[in-house]
Amino acid sequence: EYCPVRPLHESCHLYNVAYLFDNDLTVVFALFMSLWATMFMELWKRRQAVMVWEWDLEMDDQEEQTRPEFEANVKTKRINPVTKHPEPYLSGWNKAGRLIFTNSFVIFLLMIVFIAVLAIILFRMMLLRWVYQGSSEHSIWFSQARLLASMTSASLNLVVIVSLNKVYEHVAIWLVNWEQPRTQSDFEQSFTFKMFFFQFINFYSPLVYIASIKGRFFEHPGDLGDRAKENYSYFEGFKADNCDTSGCFFELSIQLMVVMIGKQLMNNVIEFLVPKFIHTWKVYLYNNTTNTDAEKDINSRWEQDYNLQGWNQMALFDEYLEMVIQYGFVTIFVSAFPLAPFFALFNNIIEVRLDAYKYTTQIRRPLAQKVKSIGAWLGILQTITYIAVASNAVIIAHTSEFIPRLMYYYGHSEDGTYRGYVNFTLTEFNTARWDTNVSGLPWPGPKYGNHSEFDNFTCYFKAFRQTAPANLSLSEYWSYPKDMEWVTILAIKFAFIVIFEHVVSLIVGIIAVCIPDVPASVKMQVQREKLLAREALFESELKASKDRHGGGRKTSMASFGTGKRSSLAIKRYSTRKSEDECSVEET
Repeated sequence: EYCPVRPLHESCHLYNVAYLFDNDLTVVFALFMSLWATMFMELWKRRQAVMVWEWDLEMDDQEEQTRPEFEANVKTKRINPVTKHPEPYLSGWNKAGRLIFTNSFVIFLLMIVFIAVLAIILFRMMLLRWVYQGSSEHSIWFSQARLLASMTSASLNLVVIVSLNKVYEHVAIWLVNWEQPRTQSDFEQSFTFKMFFFQFINFYSPLVYIASIKGRFFEHPGDLGDRAKENYSYFEGFKADNCDTSGCFFELSIQLMVVMIGKQLMNNVIEFLVPKFIHTWKVYLYNNTTNTDAEKDINSRWEQDYNLQGWNQMALFDEYLEMVIQYGFVTIFVSAFPLAPFFALFNNIIEVRLDAYKYTTQIRRPLAQKVKSIGAWLGILQTITYIAVASNAVIIAHTSEFIPRLMYYYGHSEDGTYRGYVNFTLTEFNTARWDTNVSGLPWPGPKYGNHSEFDNFTCYFKAFRQTAPANLSLSEYWSYPKDMEWVTILAIKFAFIVIFEHVVSLIVGIIAVCIPDVPASVKMQVQREKLLAREALFESELKASKDRHGGGRKTSMASFGTGKRSSLAIKRYSTRKSEDECSVEET
């Protein structure tokens, strides 16, 4: 409606840049990254099993203490069937009601985030129209309208993301406390899932919109003529948000690069400046409370440590969340931005040094806590890995030009090259069908200048649609229906998604079967420890029985291992290292 008709060669540089990421090797790289994500998860499980055995981190649920908040807030009691002592208890119906309420509230908040993202998209389209309508076609506002709308919406999106993130963090803590989790692990798991879902929609929804929705519902010349006849608005819904002639893949790559790199830079700056500022402020306040200069110069070690930033059990949550979101960028959208792993590696190298500086100079010494895994984050990482397979398949099939290029190369190319591919993706139409004197309809084309220059002008738009027949009168309406090329390409796209997912899933399943979660050496060590524990228990019970009965009566082996003394003996023996470690190698 407001944009001028422009020569196609203006998009050549965008085609060339987009081809750097959208080429034939994109499929190979996406397959490699899907397999790499699977290998990463399987190898991490093995590494986790080794660390659990080396540091003796295996523990039962009964070893974890009940949260003080749970004991203080829960008034109902029951007799513990194991310990036979009264303890705070929530009934099943009470838990179910609390979970239904909190989960419903979480879904409501997630819908608010999703609506906010859609509102920003609509705001960008409306701002673009307002600039076109309110400025002259020769002004800088008119020529830079798209850049202005993109920058304004991106800034607004950043403000919305940061604001909702802070608000939702406090709301999530309130919801988790309302659920009344019994242990700290249950509290962290519930809070982790709620915050991750929020961050997932916050960061990934604009990318999903560009990859799957933007540019799919556009108005072609036939729609414009039909709407002019019925006096409909041309900018209606998402049909006004189109991509460049070179496609949406380039815009997806730019969006992913800006969001990922911008987030990394922002987090690194915050992680460096915030602890530094807190430490400097506390030292300033502490020095102001001292009386003499000698007291300011001579402080004990504990006084210096007191001025450092405190440490709590949720201090590592932001670190985990940052890495998991980065893992999603690297795996889910890696086919759109193949340099994402490189920037993630570069960021992690800097992150290690910043965290080392922060934990050794700006934060009090953390208290070690015994855990046997990374908790809910392991399940989240596995879910992201599965989503990445389907996401890469959809991006390659629907967002990139891989399938149309493949079809043109094998079905329409005359010399075995991609020469003529751009014309293959375009549909021709004559602007004389918009002429008011010919069609009798209001002019639906550009609103500026003289319409006479388009009285008999051949233009092209990117779509696989049927060109108007040569014998069709210009005064007759032509709807530009979809041609068989569009149907064939759509069928190939769906077939590619199914084949890609099944092939990757098959290879992933084979890898998961071939790589056990626990190494064989660790299994052997655990079996050896259990054997030594049983032998020690047998010897201690045999000796105790002989002492009680004076050695006059034999005791069967079946009687050992029962009672409180047996369980305590197993516990004492299993918590210390084997004194016969060299026999493991001999065995």
